[in-house]
Amino acid sequence: MKTIYTISLFALLAPLTCPALTLFDFNTKPTFFHFQNSETTVALSLADESALPASKSLQAKYEFAGDQAYIGLAIDFKHLAPKQGQWETFTGLTVVAKAAEPTKLVVQLIVAGKTYSTTLEITKNWTRFTVPFTDFKLKDGGSFDPKTMKIDRLALRPGRKPNANTLLVDEITLEETVSAAKQEPVTPTK
Repeated sequence: MKTIYTISLFALLAPLTCPALTLFDFNTKPTFFHFQNSETTVALSLADESALPASKSLQAKYEFAGDQAYIGLAIDFKHLAPKQGQWETFTGLTVVAKAAEPTKLVVQLIVAGKTYSTTLEITKNWTRFTVPFTDFKLKDGGSFDPKTMKIDRLALRPGRKPNANTLLVDEITLEETVSAAKQEPVTPTK
């Protein structure tokens, strides 16, 4: 059973000519929703705790339950820039995140019904994860290509361990020059 809720959050879009384009810093309101199995609980909110100045973070408190437990947090790109063609100069994505307990976070780019995924190891400390688009793979191995594909949705899928956790996501950004995956600590500036 799929349950969908809508929550209003903030999308701040920078000019398309800079080397990075902030898709979401969670100060304004993109259409953000979550899905889950019927036994699992999820609560989404904006949190003042963040790693970066003048931003908030998306807080997802969740507890898995049931044999086929799952959670997904998704952003629909239908009404947001950049559109196909405007992604051509970008080669990767950054996500700034932390969790109350270490967990895996699968980041998914959904394109025409196909899911391109990469997995991040989220820790208790704010971390900036930078991932080249070539690391977003289909199960059969094909990679996401921003020059030929249009993202319909971006989804975040927390791992099942631990069973209950709190995930904070501060910012999601497109990057122009990403050649390899990296992660670096972020010292909160608030």
